[in-house]
Amino acid sequence: MENWESIEGYDGLYEVSDLGRVRSLISSFKHPNGCILKFQTYTRYALVGLVRDGRSKKHYIHRLVAQAFKGIPRGEEVNHLNGDKLDNRLSNLEVCDHKRNVAHAWENDLLPMPPKSQGSANGRATITEQDALTIWQRLLDGDNPTELARELKISRNVVYDIKRRRKWGHILPEGPRL
Repeated sequence: MENWESIEGYDGLYEVSDLGRVRSLISSFKHPNGCILKFQTYTRYALVGLVRDGRSKKHYIHRLVAQAFKGIPRGEEVNHLNGDKLDNRLSNLEVCDHKRNVAHAWENDLLPMPPKSQGSANGRATITEQDALTIWQRLLDGDNPTELARELKISRNVVYDIKRRRKWGHILPEGPRL
């Protein structure tokens, strides 16, 4: 049996069901008892437009369902358990933090694997592989990281990241920690 709850902020105007449907309680000539609203999709999620005081606002259906039946604490997200962003049944939704939501997406292959871009293939790189090796060698030779950065006209953080192997570690030779 389908259960209906009032939508917060739209009491007496709209309701949402545990099956992921939204209905208007506003009667009109065409629909004297209100009607089930049609949804539109945006970024692969189902949305409905709700009107209050002459103003229309779009809402994600999965968030309306979760809010009405479970409540969504501040900072929490709504995850589709089966990965289908149009399946807004209460049984398919969980309220969780962002970390859990992303972990679920990775575990279920719902996110495309980002291309691995290391070194100068990374669009944010400010130096080349040869520069990184030169900096590493000079650090091994005892050069001061701050002075080295100033001399090469690069950020001091770049030099320290190389020193700590946080960046460019994939090309640095095995050796002592600096």
